[in-house]
Amino acid sequence: MLFPEEVSSFFSDCQSPAYLKATSASSLSLEQLQSSALVALKFSKQIPVTDILAEYQGIRSLLVSNHNTYPHSVSYKWKAVALHGLGNQQVDNFVRYGAWADESEVPYAWTNCSTLCPLTRKFIESLPYERLERVRFMVLGPKGFTRPHRDGKSKPNEGRLCWLNIALDNPAGSFFKFKDFGYVPFENGVAFSLNTRHEHAVVNFSDQDRVHLIVHGRPSENFLDWFM
Repeated sequence: MLFPEEVSSFFSDCQSPAYLKATSASSLSLEQLQSSALVALKFSKQIPVTDILAEYQGIRSLLVSNHNTYPHSVSYKWKAVALHGLGNQQVDNFVRYGAWADESEVPYAWTNCSTLCPLTRKFIESLPYERLERVRFMVLGPKGFTRPHRDGKSKPNEGRLCWLNIALDNPAGSFFKFKDFGYVPFENGVAFSLNTRHEHAVVNFSDQDRVHLIVHGRPSENFLDWFM
């Protein structure tokens, strides 16, 4: 498969990737976390990867495709299923599903398939969020990608470092890169909070699925205690 030129060019240095350095959380306040241009914080707690992946295998048939019209879409070969949200297969931003003025109004709840993932749910419920929003298994198939882009309409210094990207099965040949900061050093069982208001892209050059668990929510007061 031929990747779009902007994707190939963005990852042209992936054979010798320069990895970004995550910011230390020790010097931050919660207010700074939600209103800064910081790029990444590394999660410091143990993640039950084996248990979560085993439960994922039990619901992978529920994955739905999104944003996959090659070659014109921003993303290609992405699939997802929601454990917490508006429904198993309501995996996109809330604006697609209702007329809520703000995400704080959206009636997120545990979905039906979360009952098939009790250990994953227990882990998620232990995370430092006072309000959970979307929680999804996000899968990037072989030779899939997301083009360089910024999430949301805000500027990078208006981003929020309060969602969690957990690598469960991150095959060699899959990469997440920020244009101005370098590659995120993902490996199985490693998680980061990332400010995706900065330009970034994702690619999977491998022949295996890339499986991550993505958690969105409103952080609790002890949120920073969970990061290095």
